[in-house]
Amino acid sequence: MENIDWEIRSGRSSSQFIATLEQDTKIIDYQLQLINSRDMESVIPLAVIKRNDHLIISAELGMNNTYETVDAEHKGKPKTGLERLIQLSEIIGVAEEYLFLPQQILIHPDTIRYQNSIYDDTEIQPMLVILPSNSIVDHDNLVEESLIPDWARFYGFSDDLQLELLESYQSGQWSGLTTAAKSVIENEMMINKTPKKKSRFMAVMKQPGNFENRYNGRSRLLIGWLMAAAVYLLLLRIQIIPNWRLFKIIMSTILVLFGIIFIIRTDKPFSLPKISKLFKLPDIEMFRGKSANNCTELISRNADSYGMAILSEGLPGTPQENEGKRAFILLDEFIIGRDEALSDLCLESKTVGRKHARICRHEGSYFIADLGSKNGTRLDGRRLNRNEEYLLPDRCRLQFADYVLFFQNEEPL
Repeated sequence: MENIDWEIRSGRSSSQFIATLEQDTKIIDYQLQLINSRDMESVIPLAVIKRNDHLIISAELGMNNTYETVDAEHKGKPKTGLERLIQLSEIIGVAEEYLFLPQQILIHPDTIRYQNSIYDDTEIQPMLVILPSNSIVDHDNLVEESLIPDWARFYGFSDDLQLELLESYQSGQWSGLTTAAKSVIENEMMINKTPKKKSRFMAVMKQPGNFENRYNGRSRLLIGWLMAAAVYLLLLRIQIIPNWRLFKIIMSTILVLFGIIFIIRTDKPFSLPKISKLFKLPDIEMFRGKSANNCTELISRNADSYGMAILSEGLPGTPQENEGKRAFILLDEFIIGRDEALSDLCLESKTVGRKHARICRHEGSYFIADLGSKNGTRLDGRRLNRNEEYLLPDRCRLQFADYVLFFQNEEPL
């Protein structure tokens, strides 16, 4: 097993992670399929390309989603940095449950990206690059030499806190680091837990039996309605309304608006649960079932998720299949083109467009579309119309300008 060489290439609309592996590096198929199956929402999908005598692993990292960007308003706030460390620890724990090793997790600050949580769009969660191969990364060195020092500078950790975190990691790995981070947060909360100074008026109002206690929630709503009804009856009694029908419409509207305003202003009695929590997705335990004797047993995953499509220069089923370019299509949208920054598969030919064609995956089937290229795309010799999708057979011949590749959709395992 050898350490890997990796880099991040920044483009105009996205940045890309590129790792170069030796050809004899073993790709662990089930891990690669798991990473791209979306079961692990905190792992960045990968594409694997065979080029000459090397394997290349690439991933789209996006733009403006690093810790420096998403936490720009929290720069210099140690508590936020500690919370981010605890988040990372939880995700690494889940990865280990899926049998990934820490040496496969690239925990460098530049490769950690953030996106909105699928459970609560008001929160953000980290996205990690995990390498499904027998090549390793120096995980401990990345944590001790890159992650903690970089975050210490950004989030404003004191020297003592940084040293405590390093010692906790060295003695207890991520569990020790999490324990130390939680301990610091709890101690800080205890220190800052001092009563806020209140005005005399607010102090009186907070006493039992006073205004805020008696007239909150539904009581305020009832008072509002009674006041509106009193105005209604008063106007009715003095009979100064020239247009009675218009008056009823106006008063009905006022009563409805009044009710809505007080419902919105009502405190806990009318608060609604967040929609995201009502539809919270299951965790890993939801993939487990109960047998007749009430023992937990693993349920086999859906076999449909194991299909994998391949583009190759060599004809599938022949000795030439593994020669030349060979790319696995592991994304829902896979771009073929000349521009390496814009394409998932780069074809070095001047006749190929910068973004020449796109292969999309929909429910196990693959479709191809020409993206308006000058020299066109052909499917088994037939030229495709621009910007129209065509269903790909399980085996076919594709031609991008003068560049020929063979497409093969392997049967699910």
